[in-house]
Amino acid sequence: MVYTPRNYWLDFERYEFQVTDGTNGLGTTREISGPKIEAAWDVQFDAYDKFCSTIFRAAYHYYYKDIQGLQRPPENAFWHTQMKLRAKDYPDPDTPTSGGNAVPQRRILNWGEFIHIYHPSYADTRATYATTIHELAHAVHWRR
Repeated sequence: MVYTPRNYWLDFERYEFQVTDGTNGLGTTREISGPKIEAAWDVQFDAYDKFCSTIFRAAYHYYYKDIQGLQRPPENAFWHTQMKLRAKDYPDPDTPTSGGNAVPQRRILNWGEFIHIYHPSYADTRATYATTIHELAHAVHWRR
């Protein structure tokens, strides 16, 4: 089989939400890309990429999948910007046992990411998934 050289590119963003890179101070969408290769790709995510992927998967499920009649988080609209979830790969400095926080003022003022997801270790993706759903559930109360 002949392969044409191609590279891969993953962008952790949908119309309603985006996962932003917590490893820099820029608040840009987390992206993963690879070099052009002629073989099949075998992408190995590092621990931080797995963390971001779990946050993305939880947000995707809450926004787009069957949630048994629960209300969805705020949607991207003219007066309300896209929901932004910051993936921070360290514990919350204020409350180390917390997995995240949601601050509605960040969304109203469009100041930074509205939800921060902290992770002290990469051992448990279930905790990251649950924290993301929990914080998005707080955001449901912001709907107007």
